[in-house]
Amino acid sequence: MKKQISVCIFLSIVLIALILAFIKFNNGKEQEHTQLTEDATDSLQISQEYKQYMFYIVEEDTHLVVYETKNDSIYMETGISKKDLPLELQKELKTGFFFETEQDLYDFLESYSS
Repeated sequence: MKKQISVCIFLSIVLIALILAFIKFNNGKEQEHTQLTEDATDSLQISQEYKQYMFYIVEEDTHLVVYETKNDSIYMETGISKKDLPLELQKELKTGFFFETEQDLYDFLESYSS
């Protein structure tokens, strides 16, 4: 009987230790992800402080749409599909493309329009 109680206590301690290790491991991963997200946000905010972007492009309903940054209104709907872009640009599209001037915007659109 005493041996059975000792085994139960031992297994309980091992179970508690495993749970604590799992919690610590998950918190470390979450903090790492949060730090990466904060770093990316800070980097974008710093770059935007020095540059005034006039336009940005995002994907809506499989096509690229141009917005004006000053009032977040649609500037132009393009006929350019995300699939028409190189794979590297498709990945970057998740954060959007930003343009300082109208000429930069039109140069980009001209490069990828059919």
